[in-house]
Amino acid sequence: MIHLGRDPRRVVATALTLLAVFASVVAPALAQAPVDPQSLLGDWAGQWQWKNSAKYYGQYLLTIDKVEGNNVSGTGQLRGRTNTEFKFRGKLEGNHLRFGQTPSTDLEIDGTSMSGSVTGGQNPLDLKLTKTKPK
Repeated sequence: MIHLGRDPRRVVATALTLLAVFASVVAPALAQAPVDPQSLLGDWAGQWQWKNSAKYYGQYLLTIDKVEGNNVSGTGQLRGRTNTEFKFRGKLEGNHLRFGQTPSTDLEIDGTSMSGSVTGGQNPLDLKLTKTKPK
């Protein structure tokens, strides 16, 4: 048993310390709750934007066709001055969908929205997507 004496400041300080320790252990675990892989199936739409210049942006689309365990695959489109279509195969790791090598995409999933980045290419991108159509 912890003896705190009769000093109320010491009681409050100890309680705040215990609360901080509890929050530092529990909060990261809650923030990375695993995602139901099947909830990813369907169409996602949003926007890309250059990290270095907000004046360059466009539409970003993903269609997730297949989920087997933590393996996710589908097609995507990056629309802007030029349009790029691509196929992808990625992994669901906790609440992150990751695919590609160079460049690589990392999307954090929060219910019906995803946000993240594309790194490793000439122009790193920020991404924000919302689920538009379940499969």
